[in-house]
Amino acid sequence: YTWHNLKVNTHNLVLGKLWFEHTGKTEIVNHKLKIKCQLEYKPYSWFVRQMNRCEGYILDSNDNKLVLLYGKWDQCLFCTNNVASPSDFHKRVEKILAMEENNYEQICQDKNYSDVQLLWKVDREDEPNEKYFNFTKFTLKLNEMHAQLKEDVVFAEQGNTISLGPLPSTDSRHRPDMRLYEQGQLDDAGHEKHRLEEKQREKARKMELQEMPVWTPLWFVKGNHQVVHSEQTWLFNNTYWNRDFDRCPDIF
Repeated sequence: YTWHNLKVNTHNLVLGKLWFEHTGKTEIVNHKLKIKCQLEYKPYSWFVRQMNRCEGYILDSNDNKLVLLYGKWDQCLFCTNNVASPSDFHKRVEKILAMEENNYEQICQDKNYSDVQLLWKVDREDEPNEKYFNFTKFTLKLNEMHAQLKEDVVFAEQGNTISLGPLPSTDSRHRPDMRLYEQGQLDDAGHEKHRLEEKQREKARKMELQEMPVWTPLWFVKGNHQVVHSEQTWLFNNTYWNRDFDRCPDIF
């Protein structure tokens, strides 16, 4: 897949409650199947009073419309194969949006909505937590250090062996300032952050003066994109799974 990024508009930077929205058009292309999805993210308007709406189509290689899409990018997305009546589909989806969110699947089974399918619905259990910097549960887990990641644990699954640990020394979960900050030791975390920044600046200075080798990526190489050949990207070289972490730079 390839896609175009959207604009992110931030509102009330100075006064009022801070909020943001995605606006503009994007095209998601499946280069293998030669189909694409065109979505438009509608900006908020005082006249319409509808927030976070998005609409679009899935098209084949000849730009024939296959599927009609409509919903809220922060809540849910619906589709239908009846692409001939977009306005009617939008009205019916708006009726669904006005109902209880937990009943969306059941509503789509009603005969009046038999051609409407729920594609995606937000996981409310993973809502941002105001007590933890508006992080979601998923975000909080990114810094979690399981015991399985500290030791060389190997699992066998369907004939393949999967090694979970140990992690390379450069993994962000080893970052001492973040660990201290997570534990509530704010002053110590601040000192560690300053130490790491100074260490980074010193290494950058030495590389610039050629007093030490210039760092190069270990597990990625730059090359032509496998799909969009006119663009370059970072390609995984699969050497990470050799777990030769002795070459990792000392960054912490």
